[in-house]
Formats: sequence, structure tokens, C-alpha cells
Amino acid sequence: MLVAGGVFLALVLGSGANASVSAQSTKKPATVPGELIVGFKPGVSESAQADALAQAGAKQKKKFKQIHANLASASENKLATVEKALASDPRVSYVEPNYVVTTSVIPNDPNFPDLWGMNNTGQTGGTPGADIHAPQAWDLETGSPNVVVASIDTGVDFSHPDLAAQQWVNPGENCGSSDPTFACAERSDGIDNDHDGYVDDWRGWNFVGNNNNPTDDNDHGTHTSGTLGAVGNNGIGVAGVDWNARIMALKFLDATGNGTDANAISAILYAADHGARVSNNSWGGAPSD
Repeated sequence: MLVAGGVFLALVLGSGANASVSAQSTKKPATVPGELIVGFKPGVSESAQADALAQAGAKQKKKFKQIHANLASASENKLATVEKALASDPRVSYVEPNYVVTTSVIPNDPNFPDLWGMNNTGQTGGTPGADIHAPQAWDLETGSPNVVVASIDTGVDFSHPDLAAQQWVNPGENCGSSDPTFACAERSDGIDNDHDGYVDDWRGWNFVGNNNNPTDDNDHGTHTSGTLGAVGNNGIGVAGVDWNARIMALKFLDATGNGTDANAISAILYAADHGARVSNNSWGGAPSD
């Protein structure tokens, strides 16, 4: 079910940020066993990066070329030694575990869908006017289909009537069309037509299953997408902050709401490479040491 309310969390691509729970937490953060994310200093070649990993006893699993980083693996019983060796390598900028992140909790309060965060009249006992003043903003602008917002979450259910018209389509895999209903052989031809490293990614990408189906199987991504971009003034459901934005579905959290830093990085880089200037990131994890 699509509901919306409160203020959504957005990350302007290129600034880089990770949400986290309170620093007061003493819970040890969960990590993917035997995996590290290793960042290298500018100017360190790909061959030198591979050499540094090999010298430390790690294997290269995936490259993040845009940010000079790698996802690396090592046996769990040697991981601390490998991490220490990499941290002392002058070519390395940072090294950290591949942390597990999760969806932010959605409150189950019965009046949550009242959208007080957009227009607070005191309907929930709060302070009138303590909101984002959406109606005043909509008097000036209700959004544009030229704005692409990446939903980096559990996926998006575009069968929902408030979201169907908002689906971003990758023109490089859709015969040059932005219409998700357009008959196009390129969507399922098994060819990476736009040479971006993802086959048939006409509607975004599923980084959990490593496939082209980012449909929501948790509802969290659909909920947050409704907050940021549900169709407004159509007489049904709710209204998003931007009534006309195109929502890019990038699924990196699974059906239980769990994902990894490495897949989050992949999703953010995909969004940046495909024209999204803003992303919605309503998830977080335990703080690192």
C-alpha cells in the first residue's frame, strides 16, 4: 500500500553521505563476512590497485572506477590482517568492512498518511505550520518530468496508480522512448545496448538479484517513492512532493529490508551515471568504530 507523510531523506548525488543510527548505539554493526571496501588515492592505476590487494592477501571482486575503489574479499580468519595491511599501504585512502544497511522504520500510526509533514494544520496534535510548506510551493511549481529522482531502496511497484506515470525509462535500452508501455525489442534482447555494463536495464536495476527487475517486494521503496513523487491533483491516493518527477527504481535492499554498502555504492553510481541528480535514501545502519 502506498502511503506518504513526513519529510523524505534525499541525497544530492556527488556529495556522498551515509545515514546512521544514533552514535549512542553500542550494537556492533553487521558486515558481509570476508568483504572489504577499499578506496585508493587519486592517480593510483587499476593495475596498482590490483597489486595492492594481492599483496595484502585480498581478491578483487568488483571495481568502482568512478570513486577509485574496490570491493575485495579475503578469508574471514585473515580479514583483520588484510585490513591492517591495506590500511598501511600508501596507495590506499581508506578501507572498511562491507557493512549491512537496512530500511528506516515506517511508523504504523493510523494517522500517518495524513501528510502533516507537507501541510501541518495541527491535525495530529502538532504545531500548525511545522511542515515543508508544500501547498505554497505548489502555487509556484508542481515539478517537472525532466527531474529524475533515484529511489535507492527495496524497489518500486509501478503498478500503483499514483506511480505508474512516474516511471523512469532508460532510453538506451528502450528504443529511445521514455514510455514504459512502448513496445520495444531492446528491453529483452539480452544485449547491453547502451554499453553501461547492465543488460536490458530499461527500468533501472536490481542489485540484490543482479537483474533488470527492480520491482518492490517489501513496500518500503514504494512508500518512499510516493512521498517524493506520487502524482498530484489526480483525485486518488496521495500527492508527492514533486507531482511530475521521473522515479528511477534501483533496488539494493532485499525483501527483508537488508542490503550492503557495496550494493548501495553500485546503485548510487548507477544513478549518477544515468542522469539522476537527486536520490532518496531512507535507510541506515549501525555506526562503524
